[in-house]
Amino acid sequence: LTANSDLDLKDFRVMENDGKMTGALAVWDQRGFRQDLVNGYSPWVSRLRPVYNAFARIRRGPSLPRMGTALPQVTLSHFLSPARETEAIDLVSEGLTLAREKGAETALLGLSADHPMLRVLRDHFRALTYETNLYLVSWKSGPPPPQLDTSRMLAPEAAVL
Repeated sequence: LTANSDLDLKDFRVMENDGKMTGALAVWDQRGFRQDLVNGYSPWVSRLRPVYNAFARIRRGPSLPRMGTALPQVTLSHFLSPARETEAIDLVSEGLTLAREKGAETALLGLSADHPMLRVLRDHFRALTYETNLYLVSWKSGPPPPQLDTSRMLAPEAAVL
């Protein structure tokens, strides 16, 4: 952790069983040094934004911010997934509670497409998914890329993308 990362030990949630860590995550609020700004909406979204936001408040969902404002979001990072579905749901629920306490309406979590908890978490939290392709590249004149261990799961960290 660096002095300017806005990530502190109080931002971590850890699960233990018999003295062994079984799950962990951090709620990383990067809005102090990294923001996603709303640049504009299509005309029909601009007109419907107030109606959508009223409906979102009723459903306790995220709103559509005014143009020029930052999205109120954090990243669930440093994710060590528990093996049991109920524990994974509990851990992410704790993270979302902390995210709301920080004033965030949404939280991002990066998981690989073959992560064993992807379906469970997506379905339980009614989450939206965004597919991303990651590529390993190198220059012809440079050293060859390292060999990836294909038996291990690639775990993208959304907090640093």
